[in-house]
Amino acid sequence: MTRKRKHIVFTLLLQLFAFSMCACDISNQKTESNHFDRTEIFISRLETYNDIGMTHIDGRNILHFYDPESNNAIALCAKPNCEHLGESRNNPNPTCDAYVQGTVFGPAIINNKLYYLVSPPYTQDNPNGYYHQEFYQADVNGTNREKIAEVDDIPGFYMGIYENGYLACTYMNDSDVSGASLEKQEAGICLLNLDTKKLNRIYKRDHYEGCIHDVMIRNGKLYYIYTYTTEKLDFSDLNEIMTEEFQKHMNTVSQIELWKYNIDTGEEELVWQNGGTMLYHLAYGYLVDIEEENAYLLNVETNERIELEHDLVMKKGISICEDGIIIVGDGQVTFWDYQLKSMENIGTYKEEQDFFLASVTDKWVYSMYLSDGEYLPGCISREKFMNGDFNWMSISTK
Repeated sequence: MTRKRKHIVFTLLLQLFAFSMCACDISNQKTESNHFDRTEIFISRLETYNDIGMTHIDGRNILHFYDPESNNAIALCAKPNCEHLGESRNNPNPTCDAYVQGTVFGPAIINNKLYYLVSPPYTQDNPNGYYHQEFYQADVNGTNREKIAEVDDIPGFYMGIYENGYLACTYMNDSDVSGASLEKQEAGICLLNLDTKKLNRIYKRDHYEGCIHDVMIRNGKLYYIYTYTTEKLDFSDLNEIMTEEFQKHMNTVSQIELWKYNIDTGEEELVWQNGGTMLYHLAYGYLVDIEEENAYLLNVETNERIELEHDLVMKKGISICEDGIIIVGDGQVTFWDYQLKSMENIGTYKEEQDFFLASVTDKWVYSMYLSDGEYLPGCISREKFMNGDFNWMSISTK
């Protein structure tokens, strides 16, 4: 079983056990919000969402931006009359400003700049190939591209965020650059200051199946969720690992930890830990912890711990916002308010209107919603959503 496939299986098993329990000028966009640039990078790596819109790369490696105000998408290209063509036999050297060569991860527009990561194709100039990753900054029309950082020992990124002037991306290695297998998987974070272009590294090397899942940056601290197993597990037999016995054993040897990293000093501190598998969510200064029989909300800065109604959050979709938690599931949408420490019924939806939330910002709610039997990307103003309107605008990705 390949490294990537093995980890995907491991992650899906953790989630399975837990769930069984339970045309626009972009440069003129306003950026007054002090956290609008919390932009999550998902494993899919094709798009990111924030308060000004969605940044996306299509199958031709052309970067696009979707503006929810106008419900339009444009290619991030300054050339007039450009057809925005990717690489092909008839177009071996694309000239479109929106074209990026290589495997792109986490494209986003932050504070009127375009950022993305790319794993360029193997060439004589890129002998490390698979392990070489580059960080780029450009103008929002795709011009003036600048490589601002690079690494030569990472086979690809898992997830990440742009937040408070930083880009933090997580990764995992189970082999070194020579291809030799590591006894214990290395998990790590690349932390890039978008202002100074300084890149810091955080490493976790002492455990099996190590992976850093959620990350958050707040008041000079980087918080992250780290999971691992205390013994080496054999994932070679798919039939075996899907058995109840294997999953129960995996649960007993699994560990989940929340760490705090001081960006200025490099000091680390273990904030919270819990053995076994469960559901957890980390954002905006809070950790939502959903266990087999209990559910809690932890303020990671004050350590205040509030018990949540278990049935309210178990087997539901959880989205953490600046002012509360949005809970979606079983045809019901609920808002839990931090300040009032109370919940409010937002509205109900029918089975044929099913959706799950991709991102919630100050102004917008992004989702994948059910339409004619398939899930499509959608968007609605947060004001409408919080008043029980779940009629999604279909997001164009071209």
